[in-house]
Amino acid sequence: MQGSAERDGAAGWTSPSAAAAPEAQHAVETPEQHTDTQDVAHNARLYTLPGLEGQWTVSQLVDLELQKDPRFTQVRRGALPPEFWDARRRARNRERTLRNYQRRRRKGDALREEDAFRKAGLTPEQAAAVDAAHQAQREAAKAAAAAQREAVAEALSSGLRIAIDCSLSAGASDREVRSLCKQLQECAAANKRARRPVSLLFAGFAGPVRRFAVEGMHADRWPAAAGHEAPLLELFPAQELVVLSPDAEEVLGELEADKVYVIGGLVDRTVRKGASLGLAQRCGAHAVRLPIAEHLGTAALGSSKGVLNVNDVFNALLAVHAGDSWQAALDAVIPQRFRAQQPSGEAPQQQGQQQQQGQQQAVQPR
Repeated sequence: MQGSAERDGAAGWTSPSAAAAPEAQHAVETPEQHTDTQDVAHNARLYTLPGLEGQWTVSQLVDLELQKDPRFTQVRRGALPPEFWDARRRARNRERTLRNYQRRRRKGDALREEDAFRKAGLTPEQAAAVDAAHQAQREAAKAAAAAQREAVAEALSSGLRIAIDCSLSAGASDREVRSLCKQLQECAAANKRARRPVSLLFAGFAGPVRRFAVEGMHADRWPAAAGHEAPLLELFPAQELVVLSPDAEEVLGELEADKVYVIGGLVDRTVRKGASLGLAQRCGAHAVRLPIAEHLGTAALGSSKGVLNVNDVFNALLAVHAGDSWQAALDAVIPQRFRAQQPSGEAPQQQGQQQQQGQQQAVQPR
């Protein structure tokens, strides 16, 4: 057993394709130039669907849906081929990327026009002063971005350790795998821009989860996280592990620098009761739950199905690590739709203390 996981931002991300052609990772491609090899492969096959005349490729079916073609309304969802859903997701991602790209272009053009208008009535000296001020702002933004990258790199090597155990996703459906990978991506993005980044690690990062995250989402390029195929106990000793579980009796208090806080890599399509607690028991690790009832009252617990996403739990830990109170951190991540009606005249702190622990149902990943 290793004493701790490697504290290298690139650890766990290497792949044969990346090692063989590192220059390919930095190729510049506009959204209009992008092509998807998976879509090309899917278009080699034609489908005949009930309620839709003729034969159609997956891309054509996706176009019909995105264009809200009336003919597509006659097609039953269950009759669509499995490849349709992946192709639709990629098409939507491309549309979103293109919209963002065009929005940035429009914003840049507008700023340049505004700058030219302002300098139209200025003397050369005044125009030079405006240019100098803008250049100073750009340099300050670059310096802030560089400082943030340095902070993330330092946190990956020596910061508070938070691990997401992806081994719990074994047997998950393709849809659940995609959802989990999206949440992992959001965790990495949040850590990248955090006021106080942490050492974020994905343990048991193998199988379909790794394949989809790396091939479909380029996880090997995420700078604020590291992925390891090895299980938790090969990365950290059991006495350092603190597993977050809604079924635990003990409440999580202050975050300790010498501990590894483990979030179960589960998707909340269905609640698997006791999954994260079972992980803690198998590892011989300490299990705790988030102090939701203690700081927000039992109304914040909501129904038994009101579970938080993996990235919401991570964001709560990230906020507390940055200095926020548990109440502020949890209030920011628990959706209002999950919360029950708060009893009148009863403070959240008092209500949480009066509720017996055996009746508490925390909204954390199981």
